Amino acid sequence: MAATRRLAAILAADVVGYSRLMGADEEGTHERLKAHLAQLVEPKIEEHRGRVVKNTGDGLLAEFASVIEAVACAVAVQREMAERNAGIADERRITFRIGGNLGDIIVEDGDIHGDGVNIAARLEGIAEPGGICISEDAFRQVRGKVDAEFVDIGEQTLKNIARPLRVYRILPQSPLPRPPPLAGAEVNAMAEDSFDYDLLVIGSGPAGQRAAIQGAKLNKKVAIVERKAVIGGSSVNLGTIPSKTLREAALDLCGYRAREFYGASYTVKERITMQDLLFRTDQVIEHEIDVTRHQLRRNGVELIAATASFVAPNTVRLDYVEGGHSRRVKARKIVIAAGAETARDQHIAFDGKLIFTSDDVLQLDRLPRTLAVVGAGVIGCEYASIFAALGVRVTLIDRRARLLPFVDQEIVDEFCHHLRENRATLRLNESVDRLEIIEDGNGTRVRIHLDSGKTILAEKALYSVGRTGAVSQLNLAEAGLEPDSRGRLAVDDHYRTHVPNIYAVGDMIGFPALASTSMEQGRLAVCHAFGVKTHSAPERFPYGIYAVPEISMVGRNEGELTEAATPYEVGKARYKEIARGQILGDVIGLLKLIFHSESRQLLGVHIIGEGASELIHIGQAVLSFGGRIDYFIDTVFNYPTLAECYKVAAFDGINRLGILGSPDDLFKTAR
Repeated sequence: MAATRRLAAILAADVVGYSRLMGADEEGTHERLKAHLAQLVEPKIEEHRGRVVKNTGDGLLAEFASVIEAVACAVAVQREMAERNAGIADERRITFRIGGNLGDIIVEDGDIHGDGVNIAARLEGIAEPGGICISEDAFRQVRGKVDAEFVDIGEQTLKNIARPLRVYRILPQSPLPRPPPLAGAEVNAMAEDSFDYDLLVIGSGPAGQRAAIQGAKLNKKVAIVERKAVIGGSSVNLGTIPSKTLREAALDLCGYRAREFYGASYTVKERITMQDLLFRTDQVIEHEIDVTRHQLRRNGVELIAATASFVAPNTVRLDYVEGGHSRRVKARKIVIAAGAETARDQHIAFDGKLIFTSDDVLQLDRLPRTLAVVGAGVIGCEYASIFAALGVRVTLIDRRARLLPFVDQEIVDEFCHHLRENRATLRLNESVDRLEIIEDGNGTRVRIHLDSGKTILAEKALYSVGRTGAVSQLNLAEAGLEPDSRGRLAVDDHYRTHVPNIYAVGDMIGFPALASTSMEQGRLAVCHAFGVKTHSAPERFPYGIYAVPEISMVGRNEGELTEAATPYEVGKARYKEIARGQILGDVIGLLKLIFHSESRQLLGVHIIGEGASELIHIGQAVLSFGGRIDYFIDTVFNYPTLAECYKVAAFDGINRLGILGSPDDLFKTAR
């Protein structure tokens, strides 16, 4: 007989002390279970046009006319069960859950195939009044059609079930009184203090992710709130990941890395389009979102798609993205990791096509022939150099006298030289008066008026004058917090605001506002919040600028040491001196070591060139243990590698000190 596919669902009982009921009827629990099935579950199944297919002992397998009817039945059962459980001790409560991959349970000659019947009994950690375990397809069908508010708990992969099932918790319509604890039983502090969460994290970017996972690792009840449709924050969806992937796609397609061998006109693809660049970018973004979601769920972090706004220092209102519902939650500790938004001048007519910000780059319809970049911060420099490498004529405008003032001057000079080699024009010490869109015989363009009286014409203009904290919807005043003019919050060394239970990390606190540093800030903040001792050395955080060429640094630069009157010397190695540099075709790269001229202790490492952000970690490790440049002289590096630059630069530094002779002579001098 051919198998017929029926729409089926399991309503299975779950008792907290279930294992003790196997073969034992403790205090009439088994009798209550049978009564619930007869008095509540079976009538509800009939009411929702279902029929009982099989009695499973601890539940029922029922067949329904539609997914909506099945889930509506489960909701009705669970809500009434919550009332029946009122006044009953936690470990004696019974909660019904609906489980099974709706529509995929096959019934053949009355025999049920698959392990679906036992799914509900094995779903752990779903808070009362119960949970629903269904596929994503089923959830899309019932969303908005069943009178219930669903909170996504996570994903369950179960034996004999072809695809993972989603687990949802149904929010109660009103809080129910909790029974007194059993004598001698441990009391859950969260329930007694009426907190919904130990830790609530606002924002799912790098800082928020790391904060939430650290809280989960400390065995805390954690939720992360994200106001946008997808998780990952600007880092995954608009900033860090897309721009770095776009850079790699651009360098590969335009043949940039091979031009030293095949000439300046060499390219892999003759006509590169935005679609070519975004093909790779879209795939990476999708993968990162999936990885992020999996990591959070694997660690038991509750994901909430809602806009968060404070109503008190420990209370947050959540307005759900879908469904139009809202609720208030209380948390012991709150970490604000809401990220930042692009700064926009209200007098500029941004259209996202001709005049756009870094958030709009992925939406561009085509590569322009000419581009003006207003603002030469990290983001402005990255995009200016990427587009220049693609052959776009770029004009970079900034009101400051030099680019990237926190970067070593020599590295910046090398970067500026390379920009000019790629036909970019630098307009420094220039302020922008206004931007306007014009139409003439050459088409629609952007005209930029500078305060100096100069005008610049370009097909498109990227406005990149920094980012401001995303605080507009947080209602920070109710929490007793006040951001500065750029939306940033003041914090102490532990990333705690002046409100003791509230921490702020990442872009919310300003410079350096890097994904890497934000992650660490999130971790450190949560550790401090829950009394876990940590060690941090922000002065040894590495910085990476993914321009063309790449720039990275750790430690102090020449300007800082000169201002501090610290005696220092430098050692340099150029990529063109290294076999690996020649193999790669990178003849502009430079690695620079800065060290104390007396003790030879390493003070800083600055790199420009291919792989700079990877290469920097060798120097970071030596800085961390207070090492001297002698370490690089005594260390054997793989050959040929760019890491050899460390050895060459160290020897160069020793030569600058006028120290010649054997390694023993070096040791005596240092001592």
